[in-house]
Parts: sequence; C-alpha cells; structure tokens
Amino acid sequence: MRCPATASFVFAAVALSAVIARAEAPDSPVAESDADVTSLRWVTFELDGYFRLRNDLYYRPDLGARVGGIGTPLEELSQNLGKTDADSVLAASNLRLRLSPSLTIGDRLDIHLTMDVLDNLVLGSSADFHQDRADVHLAALAEGQAGVEDGIAVKALWLDWDILHGLTFSAGRMFDHFGLGMVANGGHGLDSDYGDSVDRVGLNIRAFGFTSLWFFDAPSEGATSRMPVDGMGQSVDLGSVDDAIRWGFTIGMQPFGLAELDTRAKDLRAGKPVVEWIFRNAFTTQEFESREETDPEECDAAAAGNQFDCVRLIPRNASLWTPDVWVRLDWHPRPDVKVRVEAELAAMIGDIERVQTIGDPSSAKEFLAMGGVLQTEVLHGPFRYALEFGGASGDDVAFGPYGQGFASPDDAAYFQDDRLANNVEVTRFLFNRDYRVDLLMFREIVGTVTNSIYLKPTFGWTPIDAESLRIGGSVSLIYGHAVLAESTYGNDNPLGVETDLNLFYEEPGQLRVDLDAGLLVPLDGLDNVGLGLASKTAFTLQLRFSLLF
Repeated sequence: MRCPATASFVFAAVALSAVIARAEAPDSPVAESDADVTSLRWVTFELDGYFRLRNDLYYRPDLGARVGGIGTPLEELSQNLGKTDADSVLAASNLRLRLSPSLTIGDRLDIHLTMDVLDNLVLGSSADFHQDRADVHLAALAEGQAGVEDGIAVKALWLDWDILHGLTFSAGRMFDHFGLGMVANGGHGLDSDYGDSVDRVGLNIRAFGFTSLWFFDAPSEGATSRMPVDGMGQSVDLGSVDDAIRWGFTIGMQPFGLAELDTRAKDLRAGKPVVEWIFRNAFTTQEFESREETDPEECDAAAAGNQFDCVRLIPRNASLWTPDVWVRLDWHPRPDVKVRVEAELAAMIGDIERVQTIGDPSSAKEFLAMGGVLQTEVLHGPFRYALEFGGASGDDVAFGPYGQGFASPDDAAYFQDDRLANNVEVTRFLFNRDYRVDLLMFREIVGTVTNSIYLKPTFGWTPIDAESLRIGGSVSLIYGHAVLAESTYGNDNPLGVETDLNLFYEEPGQLRVDLDAGLLVPLDGLDNVGLGLASKTAFTLQLRFSLLF
C-alpha cells in the first residue's frame, strides 16, 4: 500500500539528511578542558506567526431578503417577531493566534509546523454556564468563559530537505498556494479564514531561472482503522480502492537564489520589464468512495462486532483535470513609477460516472468550467491606481457555496428534482473562498466568485511610506454581474454595486491596524424570488488588529 511506502521513504530521507548534516559538520577540536571546546549549532529553532483580533459589524447581513451565508438576525425570525425591536444589526469579535515554528537541522533539513489557537473564536461564545447546572444555570449568571477543549487546530506539519542547491524534497501536510490564489490558496493573508492544506510528497526543481514542482497528493484515503474512542496505536488505510489520488506538476520561469534575484532587481532598476510565469497541471482520480452504511442489512455479518463492518463502497469513477496558468509582469519605467500586470486562468475538465449512491437511473456528470482574473496596478509615488477584472463560468442550477449544488444527499430528492437530474454538464466554477474581491457581495452574500463577472477599480494613497511606518488607505468600487440569471437568488443578471474603503496603520513586520467599511447596493439578481423579498442596502464596518512576530 502507498501509505507505509511513503512513510518509509520519508523516514529514510530524514535519517539520510541527518547523516549528511553530521558528516558535513566540522569536527570538535580536541582539548584538555571544556573551556576550549567549540559548540556546534546543529539545530536551530525559529518562531513566526501573528495574533489577530477582528471586530465586525453588519447592517442587514442578509440584505433583508434571507440570502447569503451570515444569517438573519434573531429578532427578525418569525418565532421572535414582536418580542423586541428589530435593528438588523449583527456584531461580533473573534480571535486567532497563528504559531508557525520551524526546526532547522544542519543546513539541509527543515521541519515546519503551523497551528491556530482559538481560530476565529467569537468572544463571549463559550460562557461558563449550563441549564442543567444548579450553580450557574442562566447565561446572565456566568462570571466568565469556559475553556475550549479543541482550541488548537494543527493546519500543517511537513519537512523540506534540500538535497542539492535548487532541488528540494517535501513531505507531510503542507499549505497549497499557486499564483494569485484563485484556485489553490494557502490562506496566508491577515484577514484569511480558510487556507488549503494538502497531504503531499513533492520534489521542487529550480535551475537557470526555471522552476518545476512534481507532486503526489492524497485528498482522501477513505476508511481507516482509526478508533473514535479506543486508541489502537497506528491506524491504517482499510483499502486503496476508495482513495482519491491527485498528482501533477508545474513548469515555469521564476528567479531563484540570490544571483537570479539580484539580476531581476538590476533589470527593474534599468527600466526593463521582467516576466514570470508558471503552468500547473493537477489530475484527480477516484474509483470508489467509502461510506458508513446505516442500514444493518447492508453490513457484513461475518464481521459482526467490528465497527468497520458497515463501510460500503460507492462507485464514482471520477477523473478530473485542473490546468492553471499564472503570469506576472513587473516594469519600473521610472524610479517613482512601478507597473504590475498579473493574471491567472484555470479550468476544471473531466467527468464523474456517479454522483449519487445508486447507479440506475444514471447520475453521471461531465465537468467543463473555467475562471480567470486580471490585475493591473500602477504605483506612482504615494498613489496607487489599480483595475481588476475577473469572472467564473456558471450553470442554471448551482450558484455559490450557499446555494444549490450539483448533487444531493438524498437519492430520491435528486431524481425528483429535474433541474438537478437533467444538469448532466456542470459548468460552475468557484474561486477559492480566501481570494478576496470585496467585503460583502461576493465574500458574504454569494460566498465566492462564481457564475459572475466583476470589475473593480481602486485608488489608494499612502502619504507616509517609510521602512518603519506606513499610513494610508484606498477606496474601491465593485460591480458584479451574473453570467446566467437562472441560478441566482433573484433570477436576474445584475448583482450589485459595492463601495469599499480601507484605512491602515502599519509598522512593517510588527503591527498592522485596518479599518474597513463596505456599502452594498444590491440589484435584482440578489432579490429572493422564492420568498418574494426584495433585497435592501447593506453595510459593514470592520476593525482588525494584527500583531506580527
């Protein structure tokens, strides 16, 4: 099976790297006393990360039409009408402490760990009370907050082994980020919520300005022997037939090493344009998906008493190809003018033989979807002028992560819904949720960019821009327009016009404070025709403190 082989290879790599590091380390001088002994710094430790406190206020977060992903204020729900005055306001504060320690062994091996403490925890949401407690059975009597049992989320743990200069082997659970982050987004922004982590074995080759990453991912291993309540030591994969497998490679041109980076900087100072590009291919296949069966008649009688005896294999026969290309041009025609043009274009192509659990009638789907974004930016002294255009294909059924999908957890409901059953070609493309366009329209109401095109001009001004202090702001205008009207909330194309304002104070590498304000004027595409509700203007005010280390 692949897992034991991969683990053996990883441990062999670690052991070999340790031997090499020890062999290359200088011998300790022989001395008669410890005072003359030179200590070797063979292992070093580094800690990076940030502390984030976000304070958000939303006015009409559901546009007054019960749409979007935030939800409707409690006092506006039907069971609560008349109990109090409705003000259509939601407000909350949340935390995150991100810790990213790194352990360097010798000069070839690095072990990286990333974990989030109290990730996005809403302040005041773990009040120390319970209705069954005799001492504190009302929230009003709670004197503080209860501890959070699962308060630490490990996001990544991987190793990098520099086999040779420009040749790096990586293995473990690591962040996946490519290009602008339109598809694969590591969630490294100070306002990010998600972040893509993959279980990967990869080899990165960089030489003569070219870069190429060859990778093998395990998106899903299916059923394992891990016990939920009784530990059994090392867990194993119960079968390879239910594994989802993704492999791929990238090829492109990007400077690597001090010499190439220095050449790039000299070309920019000389007024020469510099172009970087990378083309990424990812191929995903899965023959079966494993799922725990709740019907006792479907269980294996010979394995009675085993918690895994009711795991059933569901044929999928999925085959998907995701090509993704990224291009960036930098040009400094004058010392006070910097131009950047950056673009990413991606697609999803393939088919899944069965998206439901039963095979007859057919639930086969073909996938042909694409999306792209183009960013242009000009920095002229303290001023910033930017224009962004992006779009994603859609279909007449699915609209964003908060809307209808292309499958259903209920087989009967799927085949009774003609829109789902007849949607044999899925053309919906979704941007990564951590790719940020605005504060409200795509981020909160639609959920991400999908079945839409948008245009976003931005003007920024940074009157104080020094190495130790930056103060400035920007204003953006975003127009969203649906490609297909049938899958929108309002069965219409125009989505809305949003104005976003950002003011910031930054001590680079130490502290950043952001104040964001967004005003969304929704158009007919964001009405709720199902409930007969017209959308109304929404507003958000967000204050974010980020302490970096």
